[in-house]
Amino acid sequence: MKVKEIMTKKVFTLKPEDSLADAIKLFRRKKITGAPVLDNGKLVGIITEKDILTSFALPESPSPVSPPPFDFIEAMLEMKMSEWDLERALERIKEGRVEDVMTKDVITIDPDADVSDAVNLMTEHNINRIPVLKNGKLVGIVTRQDLLKAL
Repeated sequence: MKVKEIMTKKVFTLKPEDSLADAIKLFRRKKITGAPVLDNGKLVGIITEKDILTSFALPESPSPVSPPPFDFIEAMLEMKMSEWDLERALERIKEGRVEDVMTKDVITIDPDADVSDAVNLMTEHNINRIPVLKNGKLVGIVTRQDLLKAL
């Protein structure tokens, strides 16, 4: 089975200059947890809810690796109020831009690739979605949910 047979063709995207607040609104409105980032039609990154959570919740110790949800909650519980200021975190979301927290080195896949290749990439890189590019143009996205539906 090929990626193009199971991928989601209607892809919701963001721009690098979009605010993190706009990203959060898109995720909630469309019930998604991540989106490719396009600049003039070219894929320049991908942003996930984990990227956003990491960017504001742990300001004193930014990490290139997003924490699992329980690690995030545990870190918040262990922080003293002086270290974690809700007001400051909300300001960071309002002022922050997608380009500030997006992953720039995006793993992509061709629509004619085998679904097993998508599974291997997701497993190897511990990711939940892969933008599908044909001749450098975004034509879809394949998610873990798409893979489960295909079973």
